[in-house]
Amino acid sequence: MHTFNSRSKSEQSWPSFSILITIIFICIFGMQGFAQNCNVSLKVHKDRNARSAIETKPAKFKLELTNSGASAQTFTLQSERTNRRFTVEGREPAQLSMESDLNVTFYQEGTASNIITVPAYETVIFQAIVSLPSEATVNRWAGINIKAMNQNCNEADLTAFIKVFTRDPANN
Repeated sequence: MHTFNSRSKSEQSWPSFSILITIIFICIFGMQGFAQNCNVSLKVHKDRNARSAIETKPAKFKLELTNSGASAQTFTLQSERTNRRFTVEGREPAQLSMESDLNVTFYQEGTASNIITVPAYETVIFQAIVSLPSEATVNRWAGINIKAMNQNCNEADLTAFIKVFTRDPANN
């Protein structure tokens, strides 16, 4: 028995073509949810990256983590002394020995923490507080890199540079 099909060959392939296009669109737009949007930045608040400190009064820096992406980003904060050269008032200052330990503690809303989560399309302000040991050489500068390692995006580790002057407490 012979059946009669009134559809042409192009009409018969139409349903499989539309299914194929639908699958492609689902794959393209569905994968965007899995793609990393690492549009983030770290900077020192109002570019105030130089402060002085004495043993009893640490230097306090405000920093801003901005997330311009569509999903929350979580960061681990670290500090690292650096021997990077820099200038103060146009001159390269005497620098504190790299052997001198400076203690950096991070605070967000009054709580010490080195983990910060920044919601989508928001900026979070946190503090880096640099305290000096009692034996720190006075009238010297130290450079510190503040690092924010993104737990969601490997390629989005951020760095901000701060400078601390170890002031002589006798010269208040």
